Amino acid sequence: PLYPTMALAQSSCVFWLISAPADGSKENTWKQLAAKTTHENDLSVNYKLEIPDLRVGTLDSLMSLSDDLGKLDQYVEAVTHKTEREFREHAKGAEAPLIQQTPVDHYVARFQWDEARYPVKSTLRELVDLIQEQVARIDEELKSKMAEYNTLKSNLGAITRKTTGNLNTRGIADIVGKAPKDTIIETENLTTLFVVVPKHNYKDWNAKYETLADFVVPRSSKIIHEDQEFGLFRVHLFKRVAEQFKNKAREMRFNVREYAHDPEEFAREQEEWRRLETELERAWSAIVRWCRTGYSECFTAWMHLKAIRVFVESVLRYGLPEKVNFQAMLLKPHKRCENKLRKVLGEHYGHLQSKTYTDVDDTTGESFYPYVSLSINVFAPTQ
Repeated sequence: PLYPTMALAQSSCVFWLISAPADGSKENTWKQLAAKTTHENDLSVNYKLEIPDLRVGTLDSLMSLSDDLGKLDQYVEAVTHKTEREFREHAKGAEAPLIQQTPVDHYVARFQWDEARYPVKSTLRELVDLIQEQVARIDEELKSKMAEYNTLKSNLGAITRKTTGNLNTRGIADIVGKAPKDTIIETENLTTLFVVVPKHNYKDWNAKYETLADFVVPRSSKIIHEDQEFGLFRVHLFKRVAEQFKNKAREMRFNVREYAHDPEEFAREQEEWRRLETELERAWSAIVRWCRTGYSECFTAWMHLKAIRVFVESVLRYGLPEKVNFQAMLLKPHKRCENKLRKVLGEHYGHLQSKTYTDVDDTTGESFYPYVSLSINVFAPTQ
């Protein structure tokens, strides 16, 4: 069929991957499905899912592999969607990431096995281990890059607060540096402290600061800077009572700011801020570029893993003939047609139902149907 244009915005876009044994021929199975779901009922858009003849191995090896595939599928899905979310978070306004230069939903519909990356001569276990290694590497790289980015972001935030926050958090070197020269007194016996006082506590400060310790210089309090919430006061006192003054001030919720005279401190902070901002911009660009590539590689691995799951479950479900003979198909249900589509498929393939049929697979928690059925949610769910 022709491939319809599908929305690339982040929205629900779910494909069902199903398979049924060849009824006379694979083509006949395909035509019967089309008749039931698109001709007699307009319920879905369907595509053939071409899976190569993979190495079957023994029944025991397939059963063991089947148990592992469900858990690996969940892990690969999580990494794929996490990579997509990071791309969307950092590349706001950008187009959706592509898979091998193709929109992701079109890639699923047109899926072709990548023989160069996943040789069909390899055993199923070797292919699965290869996918697991690829996705684990992507996961670790993403964690590393995000940790580096978040560290830079945190450091930049800290220095931004230090240079632009309120008086309780920002540095005061530039403020004190611009104050009159008599603001600070430093002698063998005397020192100057700087105290941040909430504006509504000015009266309380002026009434009590001389009593917070012995040997506070009378009438030495002077406001040198204000912001919307606080005022920065200086006060002179004897060095030997400085700690006593600090402790008493804190008890009264006055914030004594540590200050060491350094004319170059503010300039160094500004230089560090510019450096961090540049590094953060570079890290942001690197994450966007990496996520484009990482997402494409991860989704490609995920789609191949889905194909392997369909193959393994089909062989286990439909038996081990000399040549595996089933038709795998992709269905994209129309909106609000999912329940009716399941009913039609259930009636069409009801004869495949075994006596041990249950509604839920105990090993994976996934719904169980008479036919092999998996699903792939193309876009990450909105959190």
